Amino acid sequence: MAVDDLGLFTARAFTVIRQAGEDVGYACEWLNERGYRADISLARRLHPGLLDFRTWLAHTGAARIAQFLDAPRAGQKVMVTCRTRPSGR
Repeated sequence: MAVDDLGLFTARAFTVIRQAGEDVGYACEWLNERGYRADISLARRLHPGLLDFRTWLAHTGAARIAQFLDAPRAGQKVMVTCRTRPSGR
C-alpha cells in the first residue's frame, strides 16, 4: 500500500482501502486529512511514560503484532487499520 514520508496514505492506497468498504475508506480519509487533533504535549504531561508509535513498535509492538498475526483465526476476517497524520506536521 502506498504511504508517503509522513506515514499518510496516498490516493492509490485509498482505492485499495475502499475495497474493504466505502465507509472504511471515508473513515481512513478523514483520519488522514483531519484526524482527531490530539494534544500530544498535554497527553505527555499527563502520562510521562507515553510512547510514540516507533518506540512502542521497537520495544514490544512488533512482537505483539507478529504474535497476533500468527495466531489462528476463526473465519479469517481481514482487519483494516488507518494511519493518522502526526501532530504538529
